[in-house]
This record gives sequence, C-alpha cells and structure tokens, in this order.
Amino acid sequence: VLSRIEDAQGRSFFYFRDETYGDGFEEQIQKYFIEKDEEAKEKLGALKEKMRQTHMQVLEDYMEPMSSVRQAFEDLQEAIHRDFPVPDNPQAIDTMRERHAHTALAQSRRGLYLPVEEWIMRVHAHLDTRAHVSHPLVIVAPPGGGKTAFVSNYVSTYRHFLPQALWHQFFVGCTSESTNYQRVCVVLMQAIRDRFGIDDPVPKRCKAGEWQRELLIWMSMAATRGRMVVFIDGIDQVDDAHDSALDLRWLPRTFPAEVRTVITCSPGPALDAMLERGWPVLELEDLDLETRAEMAERYIGYRSYPAVDAVVMQDILEMGIARNANMLIQVVDEVCILNKSGRGAEQADYLMLLQAQDIMGFYDYLLWKWEAFFDSIHPNFVRRVMCLVWASRWGIAEQELLNVTCDISRIGLLHFFNTTKYCWIWSDGLVNFSVGALRNATEMRYLPTKLEKIQVHRQLGGYFRTLPLGRRRLDEEAWQWMQGESWLELLTTFNNFAYFPRLYDTEDGTYHCDLLRYYTAVDKHLDASNGLLQGIQRFEATGPEPAAFFTIAQQLADFFAEVGKPREAAEMYRKMLDQPDDVTTSSFAMRMRIAGLRVSLAKLLRNRWDAGEHDFALLNEARSGLDKALETYTDLVNAAEDAYDSAMADRDMPASERRLAAKVLEDTRMEFADVLGFVGRLCLLQGDFEAGEDFLRRGLTAFEAYTHSNHPAVGVITQGLAELFYQRRIYDKAEAMARRTVMVRHLCYGWNHPEFASALVTLASILSAVGNEYEAEAMLRRQAKILAMYPDADAGEQTKAARKVGDNVEGANPWQGPDGTHGATKSILKTSDAYATAGKAAVGWPKETFADEEEGEEGEKGKGE
Repeated sequence: VLSRIEDAQGRSFFYFRDETYGDGFEEQIQKYFIEKDEEAKEKLGALKEKMRQTHMQVLEDYMEPMSSVRQAFEDLQEAIHRDFPVPDNPQAIDTMRERHAHTALAQSRRGLYLPVEEWIMRVHAHLDTRAHVSHPLVIVAPPGGGKTAFVSNYVSTYRHFLPQALWHQFFVGCTSESTNYQRVCVVLMQAIRDRFGIDDPVPKRCKAGEWQRELLIWMSMAATRGRMVVFIDGIDQVDDAHDSALDLRWLPRTFPAEVRTVITCSPGPALDAMLERGWPVLELEDLDLETRAEMAERYIGYRSYPAVDAVVMQDILEMGIARNANMLIQVVDEVCILNKSGRGAEQADYLMLLQAQDIMGFYDYLLWKWEAFFDSIHPNFVRRVMCLVWASRWGIAEQELLNVTCDISRIGLLHFFNTTKYCWIWSDGLVNFSVGALRNATEMRYLPTKLEKIQVHRQLGGYFRTLPLGRRRLDEEAWQWMQGESWLELLTTFNNFAYFPRLYDTEDGTYHCDLLRYYTAVDKHLDASNGLLQGIQRFEATGPEPAAFFTIAQQLADFFAEVGKPREAAEMYRKMLDQPDDVTTSSFAMRMRIAGLRVSLAKLLRNRWDAGEHDFALLNEARSGLDKALETYTDLVNAAEDAYDSAMADRDMPASERRLAAKVLEDTRMEFADVLGFVGRLCLLQGDFEAGEDFLRRGLTAFEAYTHSNHPAVGVITQGLAELFYQRRIYDKAEAMARRTVMVRHLCYGWNHPEFASALVTLASILSAVGNEYEAEAMLRRQAKILAMYPDADAGEQTKAARKVGDNVEGANPWQGPDGTHGATKSILKTSDAYATAGKAAVGWPKETFADEEEGEEGEKGKGE
C-alpha cells in the first residue's frame, strides 16, 4: 500500500491498537502484544508515523478488538458503496449480476490465445459498416474448438474499431440460468435500454412465440439510435426443455443493418436451423501440428512450467483430442502437473491420459484422477462436491458447500478448489464450471440416472428452504424443487405470500419469468390456481393490514389474468372491491388504488368479451365499474390540483415535496384521461355512439391538455373516434381522425411498427368505403409489408428458402424501408404489450411478394387468368 499510495487512496485503512492493551494479560501472554526489543519498537514507530503521513484514514488507540472490527466493516462498506454504487433499478441489479458472470468467463479465456488471421478478417468483413448486412455470421466448431476464446479475444482486441457502438457478449452456459433463451432476450434488451436511454420497460411477460417480435423491435430501436455489435456464444447450449428453444423461433430471421450479429455453435439442431435460414458460416478448422506445438510451448512458458520431454510432447501433439485447442491446453497442463508432482516417471497416469480419445474421455480421466487423490482424504469427496456444483443454478458458495456436506473440512475444500482452479469460474462469491464439457462429464459419471439428479436437486432445495428469505433463497429454492420434480414442495413455496410478492416483482428481470415457469410446471400435475387461492386465504386469516392485503391480492389477481384464469382474477378483484367503505375511502392513496382496481376489472371483462364470451352482462358490469372509477378520479384530480396549488404557494415547502405534488397530479390526470378513453371505447361496443363520442372527445381534450397533441394515447383515442364515425357512416370525420392517427403513430413509433400498421388498416377501410380504392390498396400493401417483418405469435414459422444472390443488395431487404433507404425517417420505436392488431392480416405475406410492386398487379392478374 505504501509503495502505491495514489492507487490505494480511499481504499486503505490503518488501525493502531492502544499500547497499554497487553498490560492486563498474564506475563506469558503479554509477549504477543507488547514488544520488548527496543530496535523493533523503533521500527514499528517509524512505520506507524509513515502511515500517518500518507493522510489515509487511521484509527488510533482502539482498546477492544471488536471496536476495530466494527470500524473496519463500516469503512469497507462505505468505500465499496462509493466506488461500486448499487443501481436504483432492481432489474439493473439483476442484469449487472448476469453481466458479471459473462465478464468473468470472457476474462478467463484471454490468458493464452493464438489469433488466426483468416478468422479475424472474416469477422472484420461481416462488421464492415460500408456493407448492408441483415443476417448473422455463424461460427461453427466442435465443443472446445476455440469459439469462446475467439469471441472473447476478438471483442477485447478490436472493439475500438467501432468505439461508439454497443458491444454485447452473451455466453450461453456460463451459468445454469444462462441456458434459458428468455434470459438471452431479456439481457440483450436490457443492455439496449441502458445504453440508449429507452424509457420502455423490458418485456418479461411474452409468450413463446412473441419473443422474436419483441427482440426485433428492440434491435430496431437500437438501430435508430446508433450501432450495435452482438456476440452470442454457444447457442447450441440453450435449454430445449422450454418451448423447443433449439429450433430458434425466438431469434429473428433478419436483423437491422446497424445491428451486426455473430453467433457461435457446435453441430446440432441449432446449426441445422441456422443453415435452413441460409445464414453464412465460418468453420473453425482443427489446429495443424505446427500450430499445436507453438500453442503448447507458449502455454508452458505462460504458466512457468518446466520443459516437457520431447517424446512425451510429440505423443501429446499426435493425440486425436489435441486437434481441439481447449483439449490441447488441458492435456498439456495435466502432463506438466504430473511432471511437477514427480509422478510423471510412473507413467501410469500418463498412459491413462493417452487413452482419452475425446473431450468427455479426457474429463472423465480428470475426475478419476481427482478421486484417486482427494477421496483418499475424505470418502466420496469429489462426487459430493461436483454433484452440488452441477445442481446449482447460478453456482454455489463455499460456505453453502460446507453447510450442505457438513462433514467436509473447509481447508480440504479450499485445497481442492486451489488445486483445480483452472476448471472453475468464481463470480459474486459463487463457483461454477469453466467449461460445459466438465459439467457434462460430471453428469455422466456421477448422475447417470434421472433419480440421482432428482435426489441432489431435492437436497439443495431442502437446504435453501432453511435460509432467510433473501436473494439466494429466491434464486435457488423454487428452481431446485422444479428440477427435482417436487411439485407439492414447489407449490407450497410460491403460494407462501411472504415469498410470492418477491417472485411476482415485474421490475426484476428474472423472478417474474421464473414465477410463470413454476406455475406452468406445477399446473401440469396439481391445481396450481387452487393452491394460490388457499395461500391467500391463509394470508387473510392472519389479519394483515388492509394496504398489505390489497397489494398481495392485486398481484394475485393480475397474475391470474396473465396465466389465462380470468374467472379467478375477476373473483379476486370483486373480493377487494367488497371491502367496507371505511377501508376503501380511508386515504387518497387507497381511493386511487380502488379506482385502479375497478379499471383492471373492467379491462379483464372486456378481454373476456374479445375472447368470444359475448355476454352483455360483462360489458354492463365493466361499464358500471368504470362509471364509479370515473367519479372517483374526478374527485381525485380536484384534490390533487388543490394540493399542487397549495404546494406551489408555500415557499417554505421543501422542493422534494413540491416535486411529489406535481408527480401525483400528473399521474392522477393521466389515469383520469385514460379512463375517459376506455369508457368511450366500451360505449362503442355497447352501441351507445353518442355517449362514446362524448367520452372519447373528453379524453382527447384531456390528453391534449395534460400532455401534447402527438402523445401515443392521443393516437389510441383518435383511432377509436375514427372507428366510431365509420360505423355511423360519417366518413369525412372518420377519415380526418384516421389520418391523424396515422400521423401520430408515425411520429411516435416510426414507419415499420405494428401500431402504425394498425392505423393504416383503419384508414384503408374508410378510404375503401368512400370509393378511393387506389389509395386504400396502397395502404393495405404498406401494412402487409410492415407485418411481414414481424412473425405472427400465433402462427407456426414457415420454412424459408435458402438465401439467394442479391438478397443483401441495398434495397432488397425490408429493413431498408421505403425505396430502399434504411433510416430515411428516424423513428422512435416503442414496444407494445399486445399484438392483436397484427391479427387483422389473415395470411402472412412473404417478403418476395414486394420485390417489384409495379408489375405485381399485372403479374397476379395474368397468373389468375
């Protein structure tokens, strides 16, 4: 510290014990606390004085050891929070943890690497911004063939070529959870949101077929704001147990030109899916003998190992698995360790090593060798530790291993990890496998049957259940029960309403997706919805505070609506609305919440009507609830305006309270205007056109007054007015409102968004009704072009022919936009929660249909004849 004071400033702390501390001990103990040698005393005093002169923090003359411990804890905590601040957004915390795991893996692959010029130039050409590229580059190699090392070193070395671009790396398989394709999508979208300052929340409630469309929209938002380079490594390791992820239906077929993507994989179903799409492939060839020799020599020098006998080295280089870069390094390292330990002369281990003909054989040998050494110290040591690491979701901590195994000593565990340290990755205090092949070898050797896998998952589930309710328990417990197929234990975990709200948290990038997966898994074996209802009954029986009960009950009602249980959701909403008046009107916040519940119930009933349950009692109940909500919001707006006026008039009021009053007023006004528009659209369904027009116009006036004339909500109301006038055959007003909707959607979303396509359909219907068939047909063609970019979530993906010459020519790709000028109109794309408008296009329209619009009509007519 004293030799590099500038680097240590603010991060180093000194604590000096009181010199009289040892006086109270017996004479035989005093020698450990009191220095008798005068020369040593002088040196110690000089050292202390030198520490004081550094102007770092020094705690003088503490009397009790625990005083220094407490002070050190506070000092270190303050320094860590200062230098590594915690993000305000919980989702950012989750994404930061995910990025740390990927960064740790990337750094572990940068120690020794031999670049291959041909591979680098191929990726350079793909990332060249002068070319219009709308497809990824696929890098193919067998497991251990150097894909991860190539990606990691390429990004580290060449990212300065595009310094303004967002470079994003995702290593599938670096944690157990990273194999979930939803995490690939969520982490990528969160990176786009953080880098480009997008206000929209990252979607986490998407169905299986909706991820591709959402990912495409977010990449388009990145393309309108800058450039982006995406590397997805090991896509073949995506977990195929959920939604058949290896067919890659969640991955877009085409990408914006400003988003360059590189994907690596091993041969298998994922590669077959990408070859079917016609994406170009870069195959990493096996290492030749000369390259192998150079890599082995550099590795031995890098690790400072003694030289290996030339005959032994030649045997290694001629092994079949030595053609694989990762395996070559592992084998060389193993032989060097044998020589260093003095066991190389015995040849037994060496001959056993030479029998490994593939990657799995080598790692099986490695586990056998570990057993021979560590199991002699403690029976089944290697098996128990490796199984627990294998079964963990994000990795497992050292203390957790000690707690689960109980009889393994800490010194033995540390010795094991230190000896085998190049096989592990440590991130956030959790240990995990550095390569997927070691995970697979552990499974094959120690957990060959499904029953054995279930047992180790249940063992970890039982352990994590004993922990306090915190991040580690939320991460692991329910997931372990699901992997262990303990459906009753899993149900009793998430129907515990101390646990459920933490999982339901929609701000977190992981937990809400997890809750949906847990519910779906349990519901295949047990009545999950009934289990949740029993849980809320137990929670209500404990007599919670009304605010706490409303929070939990509303989350449960929203969750029921999300998983397709509208009747259970409606019952939960009605149960909350049936509370006594002294509860529902107790405060401004409670009245706001009750009004919001009435709106949520009305939306749920409206969705049931849209789903085909055409019972006018649903609309009548929704209308009644909205009328009450509208009355409440009217009073709340008046109260919020009075509070705001008082806050602005009081000059002594703190600025924070003024900002709070302004925000409450803004939120209340927006809710009020939104309810006006919703009531108007509901009146339209009921056939009450006069009331519908009145509410819609009031809502339009409110939004224009509270926001601006081009707010997205304005487009929703003007489209409702256009549909209302169209049904009443007032076509001039209908056309005016429809054109305004098109303008607003274009300004808010851009020319290639589904919401803009929905506005075009409405305008085309009105134009067709007044006889303007030419313009109506042009609108429909344009709408079909837009929807052709996005897959239909409810339709199976059609097989696409292999890519042809000319597909990548400028103007030949739909991402180019009108007339082949991508980005001619800068757009601010927004994601949408619903894609119902896209269903108006009954048949998907292939892109090739629009290759030549001018001859399209005559050609189709000729084919028909």
